[in-house]
Amino acid sequence: RKLSYPVVRVGGMSVVELPAPPPAGPAPQEVAWRFAEGEAIEVMGTVNVAVARLVAAVRVLLDTDGWEGVGIQSPEHWLCWKAGISRPRAEGLVTIARRARELPECWALFESGRLGEDAMVRIARRVPPSRDTEVAAIAPSLLIAQLDRLLRSLPEQPDGTTADTFFWN
Repeated sequence: RKLSYPVVRVGGMSVVELPAPPPAGPAPQEVAWRFAEGEAIEVMGTVNVAVARLVAAVRVLLDTDGWEGVGIQSPEHWLCWKAGISRPRAEGLVTIARRARELPECWALFESGRLGEDAMVRIARRVPPSRDTEVAAIAPSLLIAQLDRLLRSLPEQPDGTTADTFFWN
């Protein structure tokens, strides 16, 4: 009967010859990590660019009052209706749109996909125009929690709205 493993005789003893170890390479966990990391970066970059496109469209609406229509109370209301998003998300996107001209460096990072929506909303709410370049230099390398800590000391910035027109009742 044939054995499933090779046996050799060494000095009168039978010794199992072990197979050669598999070629050295990265562990499956490392391969999975690298794959998922690449996908996260690529996909979220695409999502960020798409959201920036939406915000650019909102900028046009704001510049022309193109959001106004029968029953529409605010740009946020229009965005909830047309984009199917929540009120808080619409408020954040409209805030970005209103502040984009004041924050050209941060806006360029957002538009290119290097800053996400969460980061840009926080920046639009807190960063004064005079700190745009400084924040743009560091924001892409920060986690959201780190950005929150950095911006916590800055007062909220006005975005040109009043409380009664910010959203419908």
